[in-house]
Amino acid sequence: MDENLREKVALKITDAFSTTPYPGDNNIGDGDPFDGDSVEEAFRGKHWREISLELLLVHHEKLPFLSPEGFRFYFPAYLIGVLYHFEDLDMYFVPSRIITSLTPPSQFPNKFLEIAKQFTAQEKDAIHSFLYHFKALFPEESWSYLPSEGQNLEEAIKFCGKT
Repeated sequence: MDENLREKVALKITDAFSTTPYPGDNNIGDGDPFDGDSVEEAFRGKHWREISLELLLVHHEKLPFLSPEGFRFYFPAYLIGVLYHFEDLDMYFVPSRIITSLTPPSQFPNKFLEIAKQFTAQEKDAIHSFLYHFKALFPEESWSYLPSEGQNLEEAIKFCGKT
């Protein structure tokens, strides 16, 4: 792995999200009475920089249940987690969720677009950098188990590069 590239991408993410506003204690989850509430309770009062690897692993499946503002605020924790702990996260956990969450869906695009429009230009650029360099940082054989995963990554790169 190219350590300089990983550090460059991590710094870009950290800088881009350094002033992202906290969504508020009651605006972290999306209102789903189980999944949205559990992630809201787990993340409440925590800055995205305080989200531990263990917390990411426990709540990896809750990414879609964050409110748009919660998603924007906590997303860098997931990105940084992948950059530094890829081997611990397994492709079917956090890395796959990140790529899928940034792939425009063919069905039910409203929540996706609501989340996407939350990001500033600097945040979008940092996300695009993460996606663009993903293959260079992590060999494809370590994460691409299904043909759709490579396609999802390419679609996410295109989308994040043009929004």
